[in-house]
Amino acid sequence: MHSEFIFFVMTKKSFISRLRLLPHLILMLYISLAAQSLFALSRINNHYEINSAQDLAEFASLVNKGDITVNAVLKHDIDYRGYEEMIGYDSACYCGTFDGTCHKILISIDDEDAGLALFRFVGKGGTIKNLHVEGEIHAHRERAGGIVGHMTDGTVSNCFCKVDIISDHSGQCHYGGIVGRTEGKTLIINSVYNGHIIAPDGSDIGGLVGWVGSPGTTLRNSLASCDVVLRTLEGSNSVVRAENSDYVKCQNIYYLNELGSAIEGTVRITPEQQTSGEVFYRIFGGEFYSEERQSEKKINIYQNTMAYIGLGFICIVMVTATAIVVLYYYKERQRAYKQLYEKALVAHETWLNEQKKIIKSQSKVNREKLSAADSVPENEMELSTDKQIEVEPKSGNRQDENKPQDNLKTLYAQLLITMEEKRLYRDPYLDEPAVAQAVCSNKSYISECISRYSDQSNFSTWLAFYRINHAIQMIEENPNTDVKTLYVESGFNNHTSFTRHFKNIIGMTATQYIKIMKEKTQL
Repeated sequence: MHSEFIFFVMTKKSFISRLRLLPHLILMLYISLAAQSLFALSRINNHYEINSAQDLAEFASLVNKGDITVNAVLKHDIDYRGYEEMIGYDSACYCGTFDGTCHKILISIDDEDAGLALFRFVGKGGTIKNLHVEGEIHAHRERAGGIVGHMTDGTVSNCFCKVDIISDHSGQCHYGGIVGRTEGKTLIINSVYNGHIIAPDGSDIGGLVGWVGSPGTTLRNSLASCDVVLRTLEGSNSVVRAENSDYVKCQNIYYLNELGSAIEGTVRITPEQQTSGEVFYRIFGGEFYSEERQSEKKINIYQNTMAYIGLGFICIVMVTATAIVVLYYYKERQRAYKQLYEKALVAHETWLNEQKKIIKSQSKVNREKLSAADSVPENEMELSTDKQIEVEPKSGNRQDENKPQDNLKTLYAQLLITMEEKRLYRDPYLDEPAVAQAVCSNKSYISECISRYSDQSNFSTWLAFYRINHAIQMIEENPNTDVKTLYVESGFNNHTSFTRHFKNIIGMTATQYIKIMKEKTQL
């Protein structure tokens, strides 16, 4: 549709018209970009791209409203602190794939509900991978996790978590550094928790998983480098707390601080092994530090940089183009105003000359009649007067055909003289009956003489034209006259009415007219 519109414009309009349409086209482009920014959460192929905290909040809302299988890719580090909406509900467990692409999300959650985490509920097939989460969770009830609150048949892979869980809840807590509570066939692999869990009155807390409620949970190649603060160390574990030891299987799991009994498949490490990187090499191997991964990150950085440079260049071009169009439009408008000013001056001079000509012509006729009357004997003059009063010309008398026209012309001249002498135009409520009474005539004759001897079709337009020309005359005599004085002295009720009539007749406002006049005067 836009392409058809542009083609129509470019083929049907003149060059100047096309240039005048440029501001509208640029405005359409800006609106399009603004619309894209308002709906920034964009879907690419089978996943959504998360570029900002607002995108993540929109994604969470999407999942919580029932679209539980959607996938997402995190494109930038995000500060999600201040946003309350978590991902997933017990009735809408997240079952898609969220790929953090090694980017970080900062969180700060404080809620009275149970099951607090960035991903509150993850269901069958739900996968959280390549994600770095930091921040804090203030829990007041059971179930909280650094990444997932409650997971059933889901997977956490290649994730790093440094979320402090702080709680005033007493009794069974089910708090875990990675996941609060697991059910079914849940897998946590290649992940690290390096935060603090502070729950003085709590129990059932684990470094990676707080509570395993059914068989099938597997922990593999992960590290629980956490500090757990409890009043009693019973009922908690450095790695995982389970209802039954057979419910969980650990493979190549490492922990730093001893808490509870050791679980098969877990190994305690020293701080030196952690700081030297030895344990990370054991967990991730060479792949974690591979050149391929570093090269991929460099490529992503380069692509993002070039994208920002390209966007900046486009913005500069658009701003420059907008400035050029605005400047051109301003100059075109000023040129048009100057032309209107010149046209208005000519029209005003023509109007003044016509008024003077009619008044002068009538004055000459009056003088001739007066001279003729002086030369007629008194008794004949009385007789002549009596005859004029006695009867009106008959319609069939051809020699009197020109008398109505002469009378109308005389009436119009008398109207102009009376308007100036009595300044009738200054009355904002002036109407035809009042004017007819002032010149000792009637409404019909006033309408007819105006339509015949002026360029206006009726009394209203003639009076508005008369008042505007009077205002122009005031401006010509004193360019510093303020607008209020203009409309009051010209007979308008208010500024709005004056501006509307001035613009309709002249083509611009009185303020613009005065500005152009002053510029011309200075030149």
